Parts: sequence; structure tokens; C-alpha cells
Amino acid sequence: SQARERIHELVADYEATRASFFPRLALTSYYQRLDQDRMPPGGFTPPGQRLFDQESLTTVSAKQTIFKGGRTYYGAQAATLGTEAQREESTRTTDEIAYTVTLAFFRLLESKENLRVATEALQQRQAFAAVTEAFFRAGNVTRLDYLRARSLVADAEQAEMEAGNAITQGRVILATAMGLRDEALADDLDVRGDLPQDPAPGPDLTSLWQAVLRDSPEIKKLDLTLAQSQALIQAVRGGYFPEVSVQGAVGLRHQDIAGTKGEWLIGAFLDFPFFEGGVTKAQVAKASSQRLQLEEQKRARLNTLKADLATAWRDQENARRGTTTAKQTVETNTEAYA
Repeated sequence: SQARERIHELVADYEATRASFFPRLALTSYYQRLDQDRMPPGGFTPPGQRLFDQESLTTVSAKQTIFKGGRTYYGAQAATLGTEAQREESTRTTDEIAYTVTLAFFRLLESKENLRVATEALQQRQAFAAVTEAFFRAGNVTRLDYLRARSLVADAEQAEMEAGNAITQGRVILATAMGLRDEALADDLDVRGDLPQDPAPGPDLTSLWQAVLRDSPEIKKLDLTLAQSQALIQAVRGGYFPEVSVQGAVGLRHQDIAGTKGEWLIGAFLDFPFFEGGVTKAQVAKASSQRLQLEEQKRARLNTLKADLATAWRDQENARRGTTTAKQTVETNTEAYA
């Protein structure tokens, strides 16, 4: 999936950043021809001697960076945090898929229950229409009463048809949520279970919000992204500091006059770019701006999540109370008709 591939990409970024901790080995080789009449060292050539005009060199060099202003360390830290943030995004995607499938499951289950109720209602209204028709033929009721009974049957037939269509649609939605691409499997898809009859009261809104702040993968991702942004700021600020490294090389040099001889070198190097046209300052400003944007994005997302949670909690409580009221109404009507 896209989320997993994004994790692989971030892991590769981390490996690339971490590579700066290891020495760099390089093989260098060249061959060149020079002008024999070039200016010699010291401005003159002793009698009987001439300058070499061909040279070649093959060398193996190594460079180990000792200090880089924290760019490698904070860059690796930012890559690690980015990987963890993407893992939280993958978890959020998984939870969202589970929620979508669960929602589609209960919608299909509700559609089946609605079809059962609609079928029973149709049977009752058909029986009532038959009794009304008999009374009409006997002259006990008016034609208007008979037409009203037939109208109730037509309404029940329409409700049954709509309930059947809702089942077909629910199967398609559930199959899509589950990733089933075979239409035959979607047509035969069925669910079993019962709708909750006595939903228990949920926790209070404050407790739910605290649980969201503690366990939500989306909020964890936002926090990790902010930490990653701070690490990136520290990494680009490393451009203000010099780079210290130890370098060494060993090779073989050949000249057409002097012959062939091995050579080596080793030393410590300091590279301090004191002017680069303001590129480091611009990079720090960009990273700081991105962090401020992330802080604002987190603030806005928290407000949205809190509003969505309050709405869902209110809908759940309304549904629970509505279920209780409906059960009481059924008990009252049953007692009244008993």
C-alpha cells in the first residue's frame, strides 16, 4: 500500500543520512600529458635535464568526518522521527479501514432488519386490507375506508422494495470497503448478527478527549512531525559551523622521466564556508516557517477532532436515549392493546 511504501522511503532516507557517519572510500586515477616547454620550478632547467611530459596517478583515498555541525546527527534523528510518524499514519489508515468496514457491516445488518420489519408490516397491512374489503362488500365500511387500506398496502410494498434495494447497496458498499473486486462475491455477500438492543452509556466527553490525546495515531503523528521539524532546524543550522575531517590516501605515481613510485598522505582538514550567499540563513528560515505551519495545523486539527468527537458523542447519546424511549413506547402500546 501507499502508506507502507512511504515507510520504506523514509527508512531509505534514514539509511542515506546515517551513511555520513562512516568513512568515505574513493578510488581516483588519472593520466595527463604536459607541455615540455612549460615554465620549470624556480624559472630555469639545469643543463642536461628536461621536464617530464607524461604523468599518471592511481590512489585510494579515505575521508572520515569528525564534526559537521550536527547536520548528520540531527538529519538522522529527523529521518527516524519521520519514519515513526509515517508508521502512525499507517496505523491511522488501518483504523480508518476497520471503521469503514464496521460501519458498512452494521449498515447492511440494519438494512436486513429494515427489510424484515417492512415485510411484516406489508403482511399486516395486506391482512387489514383483506378485512376492510370484506367489510366493504358487507356494507359495514365506506369505499373511502377500503381505498385507504389499499393505499397502506401500496406504501408498505414501496417500503419493502426500498429496503431490498438498501440491502443490495449495502452489499456493494461492504464489498468495496473490504476490497472485494469480484461482483459475484458482492452479490452473495451476507452478514449475520443482531443489532444492539440495550446500548450501555458511554464515558463522559472529557474522558474520551483525554483518551484521544493519549492514543490517537493522528495526534501522535502530528507530535512526531513537529519533533522532526525541530530536528531539521538543528540540522540546517549546522551549516553555520565548520566541517572537521581526517583524510588519508595511498597511491602509485608514474612519470616518464622519474619512473614509478608509491606515495601516501594523511592529515586533518578544516572546511569553514564563511560566505555562501545566505543559503544557510534561508534554509533555517524555511525550516522554522514549516514548523510554525505544523503548529498551526496541529492546533486546527485538534479543534476539528474535538468538535467531531463532541458531535459523535451527542449522536450516540441521542440514539441511546431514543432506543430507551422507543422501548418504553412499545411496552406502553403492548399493554394498551393487551
